[in-house]
Amino acid sequence: MPKRTPAKDKCRAKPKRSRRTDSQPSTSRTIAKDETLSPFDMLPNQDLDRILSYFSSADRVALERVCHRWRESLLRSYTRRTQLTLPFDIQKDWQVQVPRKNHYVSYLTKCGESLIKLRMHIPQMMFGLQLVKSMMAKCRSLQAVEILADCNSRTIRNFIDTLTSLQEETNTKLQLFALRYRCTQYCGYNLNNSLSQLSDELLQTELFDLQVQHFPYKVERILPNNPRLTHLIISFTEHKAC
Repeated sequence: MPKRTPAKDKCRAKPKRSRRTDSQPSTSRTIAKDETLSPFDMLPNQDLDRILSYFSSADRVALERVCHRWRESLLRSYTRRTQLTLPFDIQKDWQVQVPRKNHYVSYLTKCGESLIKLRMHIPQMMFGLQLVKSMMAKCRSLQAVEILADCNSRTIRNFIDTLTSLQEETNTKLQLFALRYRCTQYCGYNLNNSLSQLSDELLQTELFDLQVQHFPYKVERILPNNPRLTHLIISFTEHKAC
């Protein structure tokens, strides 16, 4: 069998491809970019923000991974929120019946800084003291807090105490505090001690559905440290066993 000559091997060798430098334009790359663009990608930020805001929080977690622009758009939608009702807004947005700790913390991590008003339903929202601290530490701009409670005086006391301590740490100044309590377990002594520690910047306080036999004898003892208070609304209800 005849041996191959170097000349033949050289002829049969594949020609080497020249390396393209970064300065040389690539037509194929340009075409690929054009093909990936869609009318949705070319939307202005305002329209993109509005479309993405309709998705639930569970969907937004996945959408944030699409690209950097989508992530920024979704974060902007959270920062526009100034009011929140717990746990109902979390249930609706996360599409869960019983929200867990990670649902509250994840949501408030993104919108807590912009919240001005917070409504809390207790004990529909069951949480411990650590969760209260985690949530309230993220809400540094609160001006109004409303609490609706049923037979859970310890949780209310812990919440108010935590809110008071965080006000001192974050220099937050509440202007409105509303408490709707539907049971007799929250006695006047606890009410005095807790409410008297709230911010001295309070302008309005509302206490609803309190029991006469558990109300303090002297109304002025409720908020002895609030010289700026302009509105104090108190309503009583008939005694009903829990």
